[in-house]
Amino acid sequence: MTIIFSNPGILDPRLITTMGVNVKENSGAIGYFGTGLKYAIAVLLREGKNITIWNGEEDYAFTTKTIQIKNKEFQFIYMNKVELGFTTELGKNWGLSQAYRELYANCVDEHGEVYDADAAPTNIKGQTVIMVEGIEDIHQNRDSFILDPSKHKLFYTTPTMEVYGGESSTIFYRGFACATLDKPTKFTYNIKTQMQLTEDRSIQNIWDVKYIIREAILKSDFNSKDIASIIAAKGFFEEDISYDYISNYEVNDQFHSALQFAVTYQPNLINRSVGDLFIKFKKLDDVTFIEHKLTEQEQNKLNIATELANRVFEFDYPIHVTTSLGTSILGRALNENIYLAHILFRQSERQIASCILEEATHIQTGYFDHTPAMQTHLFELLIEMASR
Repeated sequence: MTIIFSNPGILDPRLITTMGVNVKENSGAIGYFGTGLKYAIAVLLREGKNITIWNGEEDYAFTTKTIQIKNKEFQFIYMNKVELGFTTELGKNWGLSQAYRELYANCVDEHGEVYDADAAPTNIKGQTVIMVEGIEDIHQNRDSFILDPSKHKLFYTTPTMEVYGGESSTIFYRGFACATLDKPTKFTYNIKTQMQLTEDRSIQNIWDVKYIIREAILKSDFNSKDIASIIAAKGFFEEDISYDYISNYEVNDQFHSALQFAVTYQPNLINRSVGDLFIKFKKLDDVTFIEHKLTEQEQNKLNIATELANRVFEFDYPIHVTTSLGTSILGRALNENIYLAHILFRQSERQIASCILEEATHIQTGYFDHTPAMQTHLFELLIEMASR
């Protein structure tokens, strides 16, 4: 069986023989390096597959010839018995799926079609037809690296991405796999906006994906339940999205509702920055935490820690111990109340005192973590204590 990649129009032969030539006119085109077709040819020949290109009614046949340079042998590539400027070493880290992806992507960019056939097409005038033998299994399993929208339910679309239902271990870029993740995503994401890719078509910086997801759920018309699922995502890719340095005016009502739900009912599934954002938004001040009843030993620890903290500066803010405040979150300050996670009591009185002191400082000053103002204030406290 032969896999056919058919595009309208005639291909300039220099696009086959010359590296770094990209003539894609569509701003949303997938390819832009000007190397994909050459890589695909090299990989297919290296893997022993047959490839022929019909450029209108003119055919290009590709073969290899072993040539030794110094003490190493190379398989030089020939097109109609004319040596090209590259060998089968090109794209040496690529496999057949990457070669297929490049040819398929060209068809998407050029509004062509891909199909399997038992024989070559007969009417090829005015078309560029690439025929490859021996990749039927790649063609049949292409859904693992090419997104088929007809097989996924589209939940949301924004100017920067599409969000489909279902977990995934892959991030897609304009319909093609561009990152394989260590942790699955809660939804399937297809990035539409321009991104920087490496030469092997992987996303250069995975943080860019996290930023796009974050901006979408902050500002787009997502259901609050789905937003809550994304921000309370322990064990998933989304748990590493940071919500630091976000202002209240940057988010919509759905996000506010989702944030309230996640902090109240799923505190063990949120990360530190989600909890910090919850504290920062006064709109959510009416949220309550689940109180934890202390043992006598834990109460004694709390008494000693509170006394230690008051030696730095005096305060009388009510202190509450909760079952949880969220993943890796030990203390919170809210409405002039201090909240401590019960897990904190596994530590020493000094560490508990340190947490109480930090939250009391937040209440007294209004400063947030990781800010110059907070840092300056803490240094001033140290100098004051040293001067006593």
